[in-house]
Amino acid sequence: MFKFMLLATLIPAAVFGAGFNIIPCPGIPLPTHFDIPECPNGSPCDFRIGQTITLVISFQANTAVQSIPTLAEITRYNGEVHNFPLPSGDACNAISGGCPAGPGELTVRFPVVVGGILPDEQVTITVTMRDQNNAGLTCGSIVAMFHPTN
Repeated sequence: MFKFMLLATLIPAAVFGAGFNIIPCPGIPLPTHFDIPECPNGSPCDFRIGQTITLVISFQANTAVQSIPTLAEITRYNGEVHNFPLPSGDACNAISGGCPAGPGELTVRFPVVVGGILPDEQVTITVTMRDQNNAGLTCGSIVAMFHPTN
């Protein structure tokens, strides 16, 4: 069984546009907007192993942020959790204009390639963003299926 990330979907999918069922993280706000252009029908998403996917995440910063350390994880069906690197590193590098930024709504765009997934494996992708003081800015998870490349 998946970790706490799959407990429940508490916010209607319509809030996030294309039908994404965002799974909340305890104690950290959900994104104000979430999109993956390569998944036009919403979650659960179907991807090819090695495909580049783009995570577009907006969130509300209540104060100015100097840095946005970001953790991206894959939780496999067997419960194993693996970190995967984001090409921009700190989310400040994925915000137009960089940091310092905010307060206000901020949007990051991460192009990522997720590896190490078995063919036809269902996983949970979780992205957590914090500020320079380790306060949670936003966090959410989606369920995705990775298929072999043809």
